[in-house]
Amino acid sequence: MPAVLQPFRLNHPRACVAEAAFPVSCLFTDNENIIDDMLAPLNKNGLTAHQSISLLERLGGIIEMG
Repeated sequence: MPAVLQPFRLNHPRACVAEAAFPVSCLFTDNENIIDDMLAPLNKNGLTAHQSISLLERLGGIIEMG
């Protein structure tokens, strides 16, 4: 860390993130909605569990490639 920043860091430590900043119930609800939205087309098209896993693995590879 550059010496110029050291006094500033000592006088202004990082603030703690308030627990209310990201309510836990909101995060879980959003995640559940996203998961439900992703599973709906798989169920609608009648894919088997094996076919769904294969499709999601391929999708994960595409996401990793960017």
